Amino acid sequence: MTNFDFNRTIIPYANTLLQPGKILLLYGPRQVGKTTLTRMIAEANGDEYLWFNCDEAEARQSLEGQSANKLRSAFGTYKTVIFDEAQRLQDVGLILKIAADTLKFYYSLWL
Repeated sequence: MTNFDFNRTIIPYANTLLQPGKILLLYGPRQVGKTTLTRMIAEANGDEYLWFNCDEAEARQSLEGQSANKLRSAFGTYKTVIFDEAQRLQDVGLILKIAADTLKFYYSLWL
């Protein structure tokens, strides 16, 4: 699939799925373009977005074991928050549940 195909099919569809309080999960094998596709989706959405690279210890520390208030502070005013390499987070499901249930932002998570 070429970049052109992504723009025509996947990106417009993915942006229809971005809704407050919902999580968009993008997963697949290594080195198939998940990060690139996620950036393209976020940029096509038009809103500014916050990107956490969970390979980095600092990003993990700012997310793990946090309350809704601390997550709200970490996310600021961003409507779209992206967790790159989210599988590296301890209790990633709980973090996303708290964020989706209480903060009502848009979220894109991919593994």
